[in-house]
Amino acid sequence: MARVLSMVFSPFYVPVWSLIGLFMFSHLKLFPLYYKLFVLLVVFCFTVLVPWLSIRVFQHTNRLSRWQMGHRRNLHVSYVLTLISYATCLLLMYKTHVPLLIRNIVVAALVAQVICTLVNLKWKISIHMVGMGGLTGVDFALSNLFFFNPLLPGCLLILLSGLVGSSRIILRQHSLLQVVAGFIVGFACAMLFTLSTWMV
Repeated sequence: MARVLSMVFSPFYVPVWSLIGLFMFSHLKLFPLYYKLFVLLVVFCFTVLVPWLSIRVFQHTNRLSRWQMGHRRNLHVSYVLTLISYATCLLLMYKTHVPLLIRNIVVAALVAQVICTLVNLKWKISIHMVGMGGLTGVDFALSNLFFFNPLLPGCLLILLSGLVGSSRIILRQHSLLQVVAGFIVGFACAMLFTLSTWMV
């Protein structure tokens, strides 16, 4: 069950899930379906598909096991590959004039990745929990921007965060402190950059 939770709630999917929620519960749901699908496809390609493929190529080229990929040195390479892909996504979104609110969600994910990369030089932080914290932060930020009650989705996300964090500890990938630190980083980045949309 711990392995299943770690796979289903992979941090790769956080920007995509956040945008799906944005297109369902904000004024952006009025956008044409073809435009929403275009944005989701771009975000999926550059925040899920390209990072996943590049990391798998790195793992296969260096003949690393899944356990070896969990070492800080190899995680650092994974973070850098993901950062490059996220930066490319943001550049493409800027060139195609994607709305600032959508871009800021990707910016939040990118900044969280930068923080994780820097922290990973000396310590190990849970990127899974950064993702769960990001989803929770986006939910609470959007509730402030669009005046909806975040209680039900917020409680669900906090429960899922607890399950994912527990799974990472059970699998001996992280300590409790690393799990909590990851959630705080993700939540803070999501809240800050999502709310900053209306401050520009």
